[in-house]
This record gives sequence, C-alpha cells and structure tokens, in this order.
Amino acid sequence: MFEQGLEGEHHIRLHFFCSPHHQDSMFYPIIARIERAAGFARRDPPETRLDKLETLLSRSGESPPEERALFADLMGLPTAERYPSFNLDAQRKRELTMTAFVRQLEMTARQQPVFIAS
Repeated sequence: MFEQGLEGEHHIRLHFFCSPHHQDSMFYPIIARIERAAGFARRDPPETRLDKLETLLSRSGESPPEERALFADLMGLPTAERYPSFNLDAQRKRELTMTAFVRQLEMTARQQPVFIAS
C-alpha cells in the first residue's frame, strides 16, 4: 500500500471523509478537516473558533483577509467584527472558496510534502 511506503518519511497526511449525513454539503469533508486541524472544541464560542481558524491558516503562510473571511463563512463563523463583508452569489463564493482551499494546500505543500487520502 502506498501509505505504508511513506512510513518514516517527513510529510503531512490529510484524510478527507464523506458522511451519509452530509450528502447535501459538498464542502463537508473540508469543513470537518478544518475543524479537527484547528482544534475546535464543541463548547468553543464563535470568537474562539475564529481565533483558532486564523492560527491554523497562518501556519501555511500569509493568508489574505478575504481568504480568512471565506473560510470563516464556510465554517459558519460571524466575521462582521474582523473582516469586511462581501456580496457574492453562491456560485462565485464556491469558486473563491475552492481557490482559497487549493491555495492553502499549495502553501502547505511548499513547506513539506502532503499526502491526501479520501
């Protein structure tokens, strides 16, 4: 198996899992992964979650405010106090969110190899 061949190699391993309970959310695997990686706790207030999200995004390098706002929106976090709001239709928001996610992966991969499994 390919994964076993990576044992002992320095890399980041990302697993994305779908759920039959979230079939209507194409972003569910990304949301779940971000929640785990940021260390969200069930009882964290939104402000704490936003702090944790920003910390996570900053690990891979500079993250523009627009990207942080997109990720916060994806996570259902209020951003009015930190970021300007943007008026985008649903399709454009999805496109920008995917672009931001890919950019984050690219920035992470520049720091060390990334193995993605689903």
